[in-house]
Amino acid sequence: VSRRFLAPFLVTMAKSPRRGPGRPEGKKAALKRRTTKLYREYEREVKRSGIESRRLTQHVDGKKPARRDPLGKAKGKAEELRTERAADEKARQDALQRREKQEAQRRRKARGLLKRSKKGQPIMKNMAKHLLEKVQKMTQ
Repeated sequence: VSRRFLAPFLVTMAKSPRRGPGRPEGKKAALKRRTTKLYREYEREVKRSGIESRRLTQHVDGKKPARRDPLGKAKGKAEELRTERAADEKARQDALQRREKQEAQRRRKARGLLKRSKKGQPIMKNMAKHLLEKVQKMTQ
């Protein structure tokens, strides 16, 4: 084995005894390894002391706990928007129906008021009925 190859290898081994040619790892992997080691130590201590840890009791029934949906927030917002739009659409439809109903009543009244006799005079019966309705509406 040449010295050129051996020198860098020995330097890396001196810096980190767990790192070598068979086990390359980056900063994230090293961090994960350290945190899992700390968790294992914590769990051991918890078991020894008899305190129940939430992390230890999650797998009691033998099943893994359900993972959170990564798109949960987006789905929630989409559902809210959908319900909001449906409510807006319903309100718009109700307003449209109300408007159409009012227009139909207005047309009916106008048709009655525009009726004329053979000689072209307005029919007083319709006019009196209209005026009576107006007075009753004002007194209520």
